[in-house]
Amino acid sequence: MASLILNKQKESELEKTVIVIGVARSGTSMVAHMLDAVGVPMGDSLSLGSKEDLELSKLVERGSMGPELEKLIQERNSKHQIWGWKRPMAFKHMNWLHENLRNPHFIVTFRDIPAIGMRRMMANESEFEKTFSRTVTQYEMLVLYLYSMNFPLYAFSYEWAVRQKKSFVEDVLGFLDIVPKPELISKGADSIQLGTNQYVKQFAENRSLDVEETRNTGTLRLGEDKGEALKCNVFLGLNESEADELLKYLSNRRPFDKPEDRLNSEEFLFFNQWNRNTEKLLKEKKNVHIVLVLGDLLSKAADRAVGKSLNLKESIIMERSWKRLISDAEYPMLIISHEKLSVEKLRVLRELSQFLKIKIRPEALKLKPKTRRFNHMHWLEGKVLKVEDGRVYGWYKKYKSSAKPVLILKEDGKEQERIEVELTDLQKGKQHFEFSPNWELFNEGFELWTEEGMRLKNAKIKK
Repeated sequence: MASLILNKQKESELEKTVIVIGVARSGTSMVAHMLDAVGVPMGDSLSLGSKEDLELSKLVERGSMGPELEKLIQERNSKHQIWGWKRPMAFKHMNWLHENLRNPHFIVTFRDIPAIGMRRMMANESEFEKTFSRTVTQYEMLVLYLYSMNFPLYAFSYEWAVRQKKSFVEDVLGFLDIVPKPELISKGADSIQLGTNQYVKQFAENRSLDVEETRNTGTLRLGEDKGEALKCNVFLGLNESEADELLKYLSNRRPFDKPEDRLNSEEFLFFNQWNRNTEKLLKEKKNVHIVLVLGDLLSKAADRAVGKSLNLKESIIMERSWKRLISDAEYPMLIISHEKLSVEKLRVLRELSQFLKIKIRPEALKLKPKTRRFNHMHWLEGKVLKVEDGRVYGWYKKYKSSAKPVLILKEDGKEQERIEVELTDLQKGKQHFEFSPNWELFNEGFELWTEEGMRLKNAKIKK
C-alpha cells in the first residue's frame, strides 16, 4: 500500500499546522527533513539530524497547556501561514493539544516493525525481543488514536516513500494544498537520503561508532541452529504472491502451481499468520527453520482489504502473534524487514541463502521485487440507520472526498440499481447520506454494497 487520506477538508484553507507523528524510528525524521526542504518551517530550535523542535517538544511533554506553550504556538501562527512540528509519540498528548493548534493536519508514518526494532536495538542497546514488543504496544496506541480523531490525516508506508520519492512528495504537497511545482518536488525528493543523511551521522557520533556500524541491515537471527542436514523451512508473514516471488530467487526452487502443493512440501511451508494450529503442525516437523518477513501495518492491512474495508486493528492482532513467536524463540529464526528486502534485495537474499543453506539463482539477480501498490478505497465503513417514508438513511466514512460515493443495490446477489448518494452533514468523522430507491425494481428487498465490494452494516432492507 502506498498511502491513504482520511477526513480531507472539502474546501482547502491556507492556514494550517502540520504535525508529524508515528512510532519512534519509523521515519518521522525523514518527513521533517522533506517538509523543511519544500519550505514548511519546522521550528526555531531544531535538533541536529532529526529536525525536531526541541523548545516546543519540551513544553508539550509537560502534559498541559501552559502560558509558555500557548505563547509559542501563537508566535508560530503569526509568523507563518503553515508551519510544522515533528514529534514521534506526540499523539499521547493530542487530546488536550488539538484545540490549541490551528487547523491541524497530521502526517503519520508506518514502517515495518523489524526495521524499527533493529534501529532501536542500536539506539538503546536492548534485546530485539523487548524492542519488538514495545513497538507493537506503541502501534496499538497509535492506531486507537487514529480511529478516534477527525482531523485531516495522511498516512503512508515508509517502504513505498523511500522507493517512490517523487510520488511521496507530490502526495504530501497535495495533502497540504501546496502547489506541486517540479522544482519543489525535486527538492523534497533529494532530501530523502537513506543511510547517509545527517540523522545517521549524528546517531553514530552520539554513540562513538562508525556510520557503517549503525547500519540497519534489516535481518536478524534468533535461536540456535543445530546443523542438521534435513530441514523444514517455514516462511511466515508473506501472502501467496510474495511467497511465489521469493521462491523465484532460490536455486532449484520454483513457484508452486497450487496452494496445496506448497502446503504438502516437506521442505517449504508458507503461512501468513502464527496461531495454535500452525504451532501444533510444526511440533510434528523436524529441524524447523523459520523465516519471518514482516511489512508495515498499513501495507499488511491493505493486503487483507480486497473487497472489504481496511482494518488496522486486525493488523495489530497479527503483530501480537509475531510478538509471542519471537519472545519464545523456540526455533532457529531469520527475521527480515520487508522494507530492506525491497530496497536492498541482493544483500538480504544472500543472508537468506546462508540461513537456509540454499544458493541464489544467478538469473534471479535480474529480477525486481514487486512494489506493493494499493489504490485508495473510497469507503472505510458504513451503516444503514433507518428506512422511513420510503427513504434510506445512513452514515459512512471514506478515504477520499473528491467524488460522490456510489451505492449498489442488490437482490439475491444481483445488481438492480446504482445510486450516487448526496452528502450531508459531517459529525465525528461520519458523513450522512439518504436516498430513495426505485422500490418497483425489487420483489422482497435489497442489500447495500459499495463500488469497492464492501457490504454496509444493517444493509439488508426489506421492501
